[in-house]
Amino acid sequence: MLLTALRALALLLAPALAHAVAGPILFITQMPIPGDDIAQSTATSVFATHLASTAAAPRGGDLMLRATNGSLRNLTLEAGFGTGAGFQGAAAIAVRDPAVHFSGSKAIFSMVIGAPISVGAPENYTWQLYEVDLSHNPLTAVDIVKVANQPAFNNIYPNYLSDGQIVFVSDRPRNGAAILYPIKDEYRGQQANSGLWRLDPTSSALTLLEPTPGGSFTPFVDSFGRLVSVRWDHLMRDSGAIAATIPFDFISEASATTQAFVELFPEPIQSLAGSGVNGFEINQFFPWMVNQDGTGEETLNHIGRHELRAAMNRSFSTDANLVVFQAPVGRKNLTNFLQMREDPTTPGRYLGVNAPEFGTHASGQIVAINAANAGVLLNAAAMSVQHINSLKLSNTLTIPADIGHFRDPLPLSDGSLIAAFANTYAAEPSPAPATPNYHFRLSTLNKNATADGDAINGSLLTSGLSKSVSYFVGSTLVTQNNAALWELQPVEVIARAVPPVRIESPLASPETLAFAAAGVNEAAFRNYLRQQNLALLVMRNVTSRDASDRQQPYNLHVAVPSGITTLASPATGGMTYDLAWMQFFQADQVRGYGAPNGGIAGRRTTPRYLHDPLSVQLNLPASAGADPGSTDIAADGSVAAFVPAQRAMSWQSTSPNNTPVVRERYWVEFQPGEVRACDGCHGSNTVNQAGQPPPSNTPLALIALLNRWKSLTTDAVFASGFEAGQ
Repeated sequence: MLLTALRALALLLAPALAHAVAGPILFITQMPIPGDDIAQSTATSVFATHLASTAAAPRGGDLMLRATNGSLRNLTLEAGFGTGAGFQGAAAIAVRDPAVHFSGSKAIFSMVIGAPISVGAPENYTWQLYEVDLSHNPLTAVDIVKVANQPAFNNIYPNYLSDGQIVFVSDRPRNGAAILYPIKDEYRGQQANSGLWRLDPTSSALTLLEPTPGGSFTPFVDSFGRLVSVRWDHLMRDSGAIAATIPFDFISEASATTQAFVELFPEPIQSLAGSGVNGFEINQFFPWMVNQDGTGEETLNHIGRHELRAAMNRSFSTDANLVVFQAPVGRKNLTNFLQMREDPTTPGRYLGVNAPEFGTHASGQIVAINAANAGVLLNAAAMSVQHINSLKLSNTLTIPADIGHFRDPLPLSDGSLIAAFANTYAAEPSPAPATPNYHFRLSTLNKNATADGDAINGSLLTSGLSKSVSYFVGSTLVTQNNAALWELQPVEVIARAVPPVRIESPLASPETLAFAAAGVNEAAFRNYLRQQNLALLVMRNVTSRDASDRQQPYNLHVAVPSGITTLASPATGGMTYDLAWMQFFQADQVRGYGAPNGGIAGRRTTPRYLHDPLSVQLNLPASAGADPGSTDIAADGSVAAFVPAQRAMSWQSTSPNNTPVVRERYWVEFQPGEVRACDGCHGSNTVNQAGQPPPSNTPLALIALLNRWKSLTTDAVFASGFEAGQ
């Protein structure tokens, strides 16, 4: 009877403020979360957002639907989920991350069910995916069903692909191995997600689309058919090793045997006196894209640090050619880009939030990245950042209290903009207060700025919601009396055009010519790669570097064998670097913390020399004197190598004495059967350091590698029926 009454109440909630918006708005309510610091990541933090404990996700929130007339429906309560107010026990819920299907008739979201019913009870809860049917008559309770065949891990940020399959983020280890769980991030060893996954609920097929050691966030298919998301890039040495937290290494991902830790890549975090090598750190949340089959991973339109960051140091202090990067005066820059959404009225315009890592529940300044013009994607060099709010929002110490912070921006189909707004400017103190400083309410903004503006909160979308609940956090019974519920993560419930299904692009002419020169059928070759869970990476000329990158060496010469030289134009003089090899690193989850026997559960990803057995077997043997994981750079500057699929990779060019020269700054991932070709090392947006267009040479290294593959595998390949491109 009580549940029936609650469902009836959910259907008859009094109208909220009737500020008109284009369509119904689906959003979540969340019990206030005290604190936002390194001691406790939560569902509203910048990272480690996937935890399902009552501390990270206080129970009592719901999935809500706001009609165009302002009336509200509690959809989870209608469907029989949650307990309403009072003690939050076995049936309690928290919800997050709603996303509406292209048809507008259903939505997918994450929900955790259950909370401890006594002091110290274990919390074995996970976020799982659910779908809600939005096609019913408004006076009929909705149906909510659990998505079938999903992994038994924390599954968050779900969304729909163009073909109806589901993309989501999970903390499932890359290969599902329990020994690797939980995943630890590269920053402070906190729990992390493993990247983007694709699920076919009907067939139960599960695919790792983008393994990301730092984690991925808020994926969606944009109007161009690309799967875009925010990714945390933190490819640097282990700060835990500096902080003396007793790190150690396992001898392999499959082993529990330990050994002393070792750091291989990239350069140290802190500069070493007399080395001439500057310390290196990277810590940013930037937009990335992949095709819907997981191929072609790249930053959005190839935008990167040189287009978005304000400053970065040079690699070597001993080379006067290298300079500290400073963004052009007047250009708008970003530190982080969170909670990304595409503007439905302007394809290729993406809104997000520039927020600090801690203290504001991932709220701050609303910004936009303009990546297209009149529906045509722009080169990264032509892209721009625009401030929707005043830049003062990024300074949490001095701005007026009435400016506040924003998160979850939602550009609407009528051209207007709403967001979650908190009339707060100070960061949350640490340790966490009993009552948070922040109170998020959905609000319109006074304009959806198309030029840099000072958009501020306008009209609230609801009259406010509150609830009195209690729940256990460990041994503490937390009580929130008449707490004002946070209103977060709005999405518009309307039908939209289904984007095209974007998959791997055909090979460009230089690589096609290489296959022809080697007499290798591309289709048969790709089929072999898929069966062996391999990919192929091709670099046309690693002496060619983007003109804007003067922080790593750019006067480069292939010395072994003697080959191509690319120098800056106009000439800068100074050092020219000899190159011999490209050295590859694979991301192995082998770093542990604490005492080796009985240490802290979970493992951090750590770069290790490429040792995937089949990749090593198939790759061209490096010339004498090379360090492990290396392959020769050909005379034309090209490189080709087999690499394991669905495992993060990185690399560096090295000199004839194995000294690192140019280092890749990101983890890069590949799908089985993928052949990925780039024009250089930090490929050119427009021209390289010599003022030349991107290289278009037929890569000699690829021809040589294909000939080796043919000689090693022809008998086995043709015996298996790969003839004539089958």
